Amino acid sequence: MSTIILCGKSGSGKTTIGVELEKYGYKKLVTYTTRPMRKGEVNGVDYHFVTEDEFQKLLDNGKFAETASYNAEFGFCRYGSLKEDYGCEGEQYVILNPFGLKAVRKSGISATAIYVYVDAHVLTKRLTKRGTRQARLREGSLLMKGTSRISGSMWILPLRTTLRPQTLRN
Repeated sequence: MSTIILCGKSGSGKTTIGVELEKYGYKKLVTYTTRPMRKGEVNGVDYHFVTEDEFQKLLDNGKFAETASYNAEFGFCRYGSLKEDYGCEGEQYVILNPFGLKAVRKSGISATAIYVYVDAHVLTKRLTKRGTRQARLREGSLLMKGTSRISGSMWILPLRTTLRPQTLRN
């Protein structure tokens, strides 16, 4: 079994890369969230959409490998992935923020991490098209470009790189 963790800013292309990984047999590790569903999303496919109380119960019972909380345009929301979901058979991927990656690694879960880089101009265009507020468009930018292994199983993957999962296996 192998897990790929995709990290990157909102609009960087993590979901698009995940869809490509599915063509190679990877399954999506579906995370939990308290945020409202977007148009076209399906519960249990895009996320497990749960209430704040349901999320808190999972958290209190130590079920999460990682969690993240945000004050978003629509209000406060939380995300998290269950520890038990990382033990599934086969190859899988999950989309996390860098703090989620750090928490998963700290919990001892083995995974290959890929940071998806996209330049600020492209990111701004995408987030504007998505309807994201201007404050989110001012996120800091990374200076690293090009695909490279930066340490152990952490990769930097620019937007236009063709992903071939077999090249990422340890």
